[in-house]
Amino acid sequence: MNIKSIKNLWIASLLLLTQNIDIYAQKDEKAKEILQSVTAAYEKLGGVDIKFGGSVNGTISLKNNMFMVDCDGVKTWFDGVTQWSYIEANNEVNISTPTIEEQNLINPYSILRMYEEGFNYKYAGKKKFGGETCDEIILTPEIQQYYECMKVLINPKMEPINIEFIYSEAEKEIITVKKYQKNDKLSEDNFRFDMDAHSDAEIIDLR
Repeated sequence: MNIKSIKNLWIASLLLLTQNIDIYAQKDEKAKEILQSVTAAYEKLGGVDIKFGGSVNGTISLKNNMFMVDCDGVKTWFDGVTQWSYIEANNEVNISTPTIEEQNLINPYSILRMYEEGFNYKYAGKKKFGGETCDEIILTPEIQQYYECMKVLINPKMEPINIEFIYSEAEKEIITVKKYQKNDKLSEDNFRFDMDAHSDAEIIDLR
């Protein structure tokens, strides 16, 4: 997956928000309470493994602010400081120290924390999804970002099970959770690239 594809998957360009700014430019107390409950439920698990589909298929493992994403031929590890992106087709690994914005390009579950600063959020009511009655939250950036807004469906167990990244009225990308499972055995090593296992890989250090 190239950089453009990653951006198309996780982030979109700001297009139509100007006409809706009065609707979304707020910090809704009910939305905040739900998002806080989602974060608390996630932190209580001590680590999760997620299988997702929608616009693309893949897996993601999460613990605290660390993640490992395996999607469309690219595996990305982040241990809280350093990021390794391994492109299987080229047998190369790019090493970097990503900004928050760059982390958000790779990790869609960054919404668990990123609502706390720089975002407006609105409770949009109940919505049926996958046989469950979910709460829908709409998040929009306070300043221009790569996307117009995100629509997140949260089930009764306080798990985000569907995330829509909105480009425009006509274009969006969707991440749908197929499996959300506790894994409290994840260690920091799970979020670091194994150099020994890929000793012949080309290393591109961008730090």
